[in-house]
Amino acid sequence: MRWRDGEHKERYTLITKEIDGKEQLRDEGYHVIDLHDITLLSERFLADRTR
Repeated sequence: MRWRDGEHKERYTLITKEIDGKEQLRDEGYHVIDLHDITLLSERFLADRTR
């Protein structure tokens, strides 16, 4: 698979326990996920499955 052929766009995500300034980083275009985000997503997913 050719990776840098002009058709694909590389994206990086930072995942860590806690990110200070997370909203500012997101406003700047970074994909940042911390443990709090993962917890919220998991809770929402499980709540949707039990309905």
